[in-house]
Amino acid sequence: MTTAKRNRPAGYGTESEVLSAGSNSFSLPDPTDVRSVQDSVDGVFVAVVELANGNHRRKCCFGLASAEKAVRRANERGQHASIVLCQLAPVGVIA
Repeated sequence: MTTAKRNRPAGYGTESEVLSAGSNSFSLPDPTDVRSVQDSVDGVFVAVVELANGNHRRKCCFGLASAEKAVRRANERGQHASIVLCQLAPVGVIA
């Protein structure tokens, strides 16, 4: 029995080839430039859920829709929850 060889359709490369060749390439901010790192993490929504034992659970969300969804799910579980708009501040670069 012969096995069929699975290939990519003609014209498509690997993800890295497509990204490096196209104009829509994504690049990370320069980690040594604190201002560019700060701009990339600005405007984070934090869903804060109050637990039954009085503690709080925090979830960082980078979009309002995901934060709203987290709060809605907590409310459906009978927990009090709210959304807090936060600003992250880079303090150092690890790698």
